[in-house]
Amino acid sequence: LTGKIQAMMADPALKGTVVWLLLTARIDLLSEDLLRRGRAGDVIFAMTDPTGRDREEFIHWLLKPVCKTPDEAFLKQVDAETIGFSAADFASLRSDLKVEAEEHALTPEQILNVITNRIPADTTDFRRKQTLHALLKCSDRRLLPEPYEDLEAQRREWKKELAQLGRYPTL
Repeated sequence: LTGKIQAMMADPALKGTVVWLLLTARIDLLSEDLLRRGRAGDVIFAMTDPTGRDREEFIHWLLKPVCKTPDEAFLKQVDAETIGFSAADFASLRSDLKVEAEEHALTPEQILNVITNRIPADTTDFRRKQTLHALLKCSDRRLLPEPYEDLEAQRREWKKELAQLGRYPTL
């Protein structure tokens, strides 16, 4: 499959007429040929877990179907209880909350009960490795989560961290 995709990308008849959009959570498994400029496009960006204002908006999205005007204290509780949740965990949790709310309106305590009963998969090391690979492959400095002054030094640090994480998750 990869060979056929690369052949199509190299076809001069398709140049300028086909836009390739490749999405993967396993950028480390892609062929280097697909990652070089001019193959899968000129922009490779890292999608990292939401932080700061983005995370706040994500939590509002999670609660929107069941709690129209959450107060600050409740939002802080939800934030604390969802640390380590992936986007898929949030989406699944939102579905569960919507199902619960079909039967009766949920109180903040009931919402927190649904959240705290959820145990996310222990993928912390694996997700960090995915993020590090994505940061290392990012092709536009402006798309990185922070404006790193010395990007090469930062990339060396990411590579060291990746090597420390090793191939298998720590126990």
